[in-house]
Amino acid sequence: MKKSKIIVPALAMIGLSAVASVTGSVAWFTAQRTGNITTDNFAIVKTDGNLTVTTAAGVGTTKTDAEANEIKVISSSALANASFNPLTRKLYTAAGTNESGVATGFIEVDAGTGFKTNPVEGAHAYRIGSSTIYYAFTWDVTVSYAWEQDQRNINIFFDYNASSMQAKKPNGDDLEEGDVAETAKGFRIAIMNKEDTPAHTIVYSGLQAAAEFKGTFGTAAANVDVYGNGSLANADKKYSYFATDKYAFSNTAVGSATSHGGSINHATDGSANQTIREDYLATLTYNAEGANTTLRCVAWYEGNDSSIITDNDLQSVVSTIGFYSAIAA
Repeated sequence: MKKSKIIVPALAMIGLSAVASVTGSVAWFTAQRTGNITTDNFAIVKTDGNLTVTTAAGVGTTKTDAEANEIKVISSSALANASFNPLTRKLYTAAGTNESGVATGFIEVDAGTGFKTNPVEGAHAYRIGSSTIYYAFTWDVTVSYAWEQDQRNINIFFDYNASSMQAKKPNGDDLEEGDVAETAKGFRIAIMNKEDTPAHTIVYSGLQAAAEFKGTFGTAAANVDVYGNGSLANADKKYSYFATDKYAFSNTAVGSATSHGGSINHATDGSANQTIREDYLATLTYNAEGANTTLRCVAWYEGNDSSIITDNDLQSVVSTIGFYSAIAA
C-alpha cells in the first residue's frame, strides 16, 4: 500500500443563475430575487490508496443514479438570499433593506440544526414554505477508509489546491472575452462534519477576496461582520475561511490572515499538529473493519456580499471541491 497522502478531488458542478431583477446598490436582493441552481455533475474521483467517497442528496437536491456520484438539484427549485453563520451554523435572511440595499436587520430562519437534517415530506427550515425556493442547498460526502498495513489514524482535509469556482453566464455558457466574475463572487460553500464531531466548518469562496467575506452573526444589522475580524466571542478555531487571496481560522483578523498565492501546502504523513490546521475536517480512527465520516456541504448565495449590486451581471458558478488525507502522527 502506498503511504503517501491521498488526493480525493470531489467535483461539484453547481450553476447558479438569477431569475429576477436586482434592487439596491450595495447588497441583498429584494424578496423577489431568487436564483436557479442546477447541478449537472457531482463526480468523486479516487486517485490513490484505500480512501473511497460516496455522495448523498440533501435539501433541495436529488440523486437519480444510486451507483453514480452525481447530485442534481430538484427540478424547478430556486435559491434565495441567505447568510450562513459558520460559527453557530444558524441561517439568516434580511428583514429589510434601506435605499442603498443594505440590510436593516436579519431574521433567523434556522437555529443551527437544519444543516444536519434532510427534508421530511418536503418540509425543511431551508425551504420557504411549500414552494421550491430554498435559502440553501445541501448534500453529503461520506469518506471511508479500509486499513491494510499501517494502523495509524487518517486525517481528512479540505484541498484548496484541487478546488475552484468559475463564473459562467446564467445559462451555463462560458463568459465572453473580457468579462469578469461579478455576482458570482457571492457564492459560498460550507463544508463541515455533519454530527459536530469535531465542531469545525470550512467556508470556501473561490471568487472572492477575504476582505469581502461578510456574514451575519446576529439579528441586528450591526452584527454583519467580516470573517475573522479577531473579536468574535468564543470563535476560537471553530471555522476557517478560504478566499482567493488568504485563508485563516475564525479568530484571525483578515489583515493578519495567511496569503496563499494560489496554493496551500498539504499536511504530510506523520506530521504533528494536523488537527489544528486550517484545512482540517475530520479524523478516521483505526478500525480493523474500516471507518468513515460524513461531511455535509451547504451552498448559498451570501446576501451581505458586496458584489450583489444593481449594475453587476447575473452569473452562474461552476465549483470544484477537493479533499485530501494524511496519516496521523
